[in-house]
Amino acid sequence: MDNGRLVRGPAPGRPRIAVAIMVHPSRRRNVRRIVRTCAPLPVEVVEDPDPAAGPNPLRTARVAWAAARAEATHHLVLQDDVVLADAFAPHLEDLVARWPGHAIALYVNWNSPFNSYRVRCAALTGRPWALLVPWEWVPTLGLVLPAQLARGLAAYLQTLPASCTEDDDAVARFCAALGVPVLAAVPHLLEHGQGPSVAGRPGARHATVTAGLPPPGTDYWHNPILPYDHGRRRGAAVSVVASACYVRHWALDGERSLASAPYAWTRWSQRCDLLEVPRDLIVSTFADRVRPAARGTTDRDRVSRVALEFWAAGFMLGAEAGRAIGHAAGPQPAAAVRDDVVRTWVRSGLDEHDAQTLGSVTLRRLAQWCGEAVEQGHRFGARSRRPDDR
Repeated sequence: MDNGRLVRGPAPGRPRIAVAIMVHPSRRRNVRRIVRTCAPLPVEVVEDPDPAAGPNPLRTARVAWAAARAEATHHLVLQDDVVLADAFAPHLEDLVARWPGHAIALYVNWNSPFNSYRVRCAALTGRPWALLVPWEWVPTLGLVLPAQLARGLAAYLQTLPASCTEDDDAVARFCAALGVPVLAAVPHLLEHGQGPSVAGRPGARHATVTAGLPPPGTDYWHNPILPYDHGRRRGAAVSVVASACYVRHWALDGERSLASAPYAWTRWSQRCDLLEVPRDLIVSTFADRVRPAARGTTDRDRVSRVALEFWAAGFMLGAEAGRAIGHAAGPQPAAAVRDDVVRTWVRSGLDEHDAQTLGSVTLRRLAQWCGEAVEQGHRFGARSRRPDDR
């Protein structure tokens, strides 16, 4: 019994998941809402042990991961500014039951260089899982681990010097060292709340895709992981940053460690061949379909330039999804998922000046053009699919 209510435990064979919430004193007001949405999962609130010492997520993460209950099979750590999906607890049990030995991220930032691209690829193929890359940070806004691994992570975090402040890099190193696969649930089970970052990180921090979550108890989470071992394409990712499209490649840009300098930036027109998409095809399909209408030549040229960047990004993403599934029947993404993939890419990839001055009509048209590019790229990818893409 809990406050007069009967709280049902998990069914036999189901995971027993406990939750710890990392809380900064300035965000105590969020705790009650998060605890209520987690019901009936048991929740422990873990406050920053030394908030006066300045922002340091790792300081609180040490305590939160050590809070794994003895009776729990899995331990979830949430940060204090999350907004959880409806039916959160049943969904969480379903996905943990599917991959009980894996680390599972419930959220991926919408503009992370590599992992958000993998999430978008998975979403466009109707897959509920994206295998995250070992060379990028692990999203820790909401992360669940087997309880034994959670305790091991807590012990590892205790060995790090006081100069280390980022828990997401530390978790990535821990999982890579032990060979623990890190999956992201697609769509995500949580969104980043509004408000400034306690750690002082600039910009909006939203989820890559949250739309289209099916009801719990279905077979959705039992669909397979999107494989990602396609030769040269394996280390590549398409990013849109400040209204410009880039293709990044982990190996070709230097196999950076988590502590090294930022990723190299190479324009899409110089690297689209890595994704086996001809530059001329991107340009010609853009010219055939996109006719920006804007006031004045200068404004029209700016819209056309930005539109080409999102067209290139969408076409390459669609080609990757098309090669992954071809024309075969199988799980198909809901229209809401496809729309969310494009919407979040356009909003996260726009330069702030463009986002504020292009106008709502042009922004909607950018999303429409990017969505059409995804569809054309998908058809191209399905046609050009080879046996090793399967």
